[in-house]
Amino acid sequence: MEVAVPLDDNYIVEVLFYENVNNQFRRSFIELQFKFCTFIFKEPIFGAAIRKHITSVDSCPLPAGSYHLYNMTAAADHLPKLPFSKGRIYMYLKTKLRSVLKGYCDMELKRKKITKH
Repeated sequence: MEVAVPLDDNYIVEVLFYENVNNQFRRSFIELQFKFCTFIFKEPIFGAAIRKHITSVDSCPLPAGSYHLYNMTAAADHLPKLPFSKGRIYMYLKTKLRSVLKGYCDMELKRKKITKH
Protein backbone atom coordinates (compact mmCIF):
# COMPACT_ATOMS: atom_id res chain seq x y z
CA MET A 1 0.00 0.00 0.00
CA GLU A 2 1.37 3.40 -0.98
CA VAL A 3 0.24 6.32 1.14
CA ALA A 4 0.66 9.58 -0.78
CA VAL A 5 -0.19 12.03 2.02
CA PRO A 6 0.08 11.81 5.82
CA LEU A 7 -3.07 10.31 7.35
CA ASP A 8 -4.53 11.84 10.50
CA ASP A 9 -7.87 12.34 12.25
CA ASN A 10 -9.22 14.31 9.27
CA TYR A 11 -9.85 10.84 7.80
CA ILE A 12 -12.60 8.48 8.94
CA VAL A 13 -12.45 4.67 8.79
CA GLU A 14 -15.79 2.97 8.25
CA VAL A 15 -16.15 -0.81 8.66
CA LEU A 16 -19.27 -2.57 7.36
CA PHE A 17 -20.11 -6.24 7.88
CA TYR A 18 -21.97 -8.30 5.28
CA GLU A 19 -23.36 -11.77 5.91
CA ASN A 20 -22.92 -14.55 3.35
CA VAL A 21 -26.41 -15.96 2.70
CA ASN A 22 -26.70 -18.54 -0.10
CA ASN A 23 -23.49 -17.22 -1.70
CA GLN A 24 -24.75 -13.63 -1.69
CA PHE A 25 -23.48 -10.89 0.59
CA ARG A 26 -26.18 -9.01 2.49
CA ARG A 27 -25.42 -6.05 4.66
CA SER A 28 -25.78 -6.73 8.36
CA PHE A 29 -26.67 -4.26 11.07
CA ILE A 30 -23.06 -4.12 12.29
CA GLU A 31 -21.00 -1.10 11.31
CA LEU A 32 -18.12 0.71 12.98
CA GLN A 33 -16.74 4.19 12.45
CA PHE A 34 -13.53 5.67 13.83
CA LYS A 35 -11.28 8.64 13.37
CA PHE A 36 -8.18 7.35 11.60
CA CYS A 37 -5.68 7.70 14.47
CA THR A 38 -8.06 6.10 16.97
CA PHE A 39 -8.64 3.22 14.56
CA ILE A 40 -4.95 2.54 13.91
CA PHE A 41 -3.57 3.05 17.40
CA LYS A 42 -6.42 2.06 19.75
CA GLU A 43 -8.92 -0.22 17.99
CA PRO A 44 -8.34 -3.76 19.36
CA ILE A 45 -9.36 -5.90 16.37
CA PHE A 46 -8.54 -4.48 12.94
CA GLY A 47 -6.32 -1.64 14.13
CA ALA A 48 -4.27 -4.12 16.15
CA ALA A 49 -3.80 -6.30 13.05
CA ILE A 50 -2.57 -3.29 11.06
CA ARG A 51 -0.27 -2.14 13.89
CA LYS A 52 1.64 -5.43 13.62
CA HIS A 53 2.67 -4.38 10.10
CA ILE A 54 3.52 -0.72 10.70
CA THR A 55 5.94 -1.16 13.59
CA SER A 56 8.10 1.76 12.45
CA VAL A 57 5.27 4.20 13.26
CA ASP A 58 3.94 4.65 16.79
CA SER A 59 1.91 7.85 16.60
CA CYS A 60 -0.25 9.95 14.29
CA PRO A 61 -0.16 11.23 11.66
CA LEU A 62 0.79 8.13 9.68
CA PRO A 63 3.54 9.39 7.35
CA ALA A 64 3.33 9.07 3.59
CA GLY A 65 5.21 6.01 2.38
CA SER A 66 4.99 2.36 1.51
CA TYR A 67 3.31 -0.09 3.90
CA HIS A 68 3.04 -3.85 3.43
CA LEU A 69 0.01 -5.53 5.01
CA TYR A 70 0.50 -9.21 4.15
CA ASN A 71 -1.21 -12.20 5.77
CA MET A 72 -3.17 -10.19 8.28
CA THR A 73 -5.07 -12.01 10.99
CA ALA A 74 -7.37 -10.28 13.43
CA ALA A 75 -7.77 -11.72 16.90
CA ALA A 76 -11.43 -12.45 17.57
CA ASP A 77 -11.04 -12.03 21.34
CA HIS A 78 -12.56 -8.55 21.22
CA LEU A 79 -15.04 -9.26 18.45
CA PRO A 80 -18.64 -9.34 19.62
CA LYS A 81 -20.46 -12.58 18.94
CA LEU A 82 -21.76 -12.25 15.40
CA PRO A 83 -25.04 -13.83 14.30
CA PHE A 84 -23.23 -15.33 11.28
CA SER A 85 -19.94 -17.13 10.67
CA LYS A 86 -19.17 -16.30 7.02
CA GLY A 87 -19.21 -12.89 5.46
CA ARG A 88 -17.36 -9.98 3.99
CA ILE A 89 -15.95 -6.93 5.71
CA TYR A 90 -15.79 -3.70 3.72
CA MET A 91 -13.51 -0.91 4.90
CA TYR A 92 -13.59 2.67 3.67
CA LEU A 93 -11.20 5.53 4.31
CA LYS A 94 -13.07 8.79 3.85
CA THR A 95 -12.80 12.51 4.29
CA LYS A 96 -15.83 14.71 4.83
CA LEU A 97 -15.99 15.26 1.07
CA ARG A 98 -15.19 11.90 -0.54
CA SER A 99 -14.12 8.30 -0.25
CA VAL A 100 -10.34 7.96 -0.57
CA LEU A 101 -9.83 4.19 -0.32
CA LYS A 102 -12.03 1.15 -0.17
CA GLY A 103 -11.34 -2.52 0.17
CA TYR A 104 -12.80 -5.72 1.51
CA CYS A 105 -11.83 -9.07 2.89
CA ASP A 106 -13.84 -12.24 3.16
CA MET A 107 -14.07 -13.73 6.61
CA GLU A 108 -14.94 -16.98 8.26
CA LEU A 109 -15.22 -17.27 12.02
CA LYS A 110 -14.27 -20.58 13.51
CA ARG A 111 -15.16 -21.38 17.09
CA LYS A 112 -12.73 -23.41 19.13
CA LYS A 113 -14.11 -26.11 21.32
CA ILE A 114 -12.27 -26.03 24.61
CA THR A 115 -11.96 -29.27 26.47
CA LYS A 116 -10.87 -29.64 30.06
CA HIS A 117 -8.27 -32.21 30.95
